[in-house]
Amino acid sequence: AVLCWLQILAAHNADPSAKLVSVQDIVEKHWAKYGRSYYSRYDYENVEADKAAQVMARLTGMIDMFNLTAEKSVTVTSS
Repeated sequence: AVLCWLQILAAHNADPSAKLVSVQDIVEKHWAKYGRSYYSRYDYENVEADKAAQVMARLTGMIDMFNLTAEKSVTVTSS
């Protein structure tokens, strides 16, 4: 996460003659545009290997079924 933020700061502070942009500046601008958001972390520890393999197989099948590749885009109309 630290390296990610350093890269974001470097990108926002590419012009050395401009005002220094802080993490707070970036976050507040994001919140002003998109609202405050949160991240929910779901830890899947102690999951049985065969159950996890079933989930991954199903997801792989869905990718194949919908022919999802990096070269194509998909529009979700409902969920």
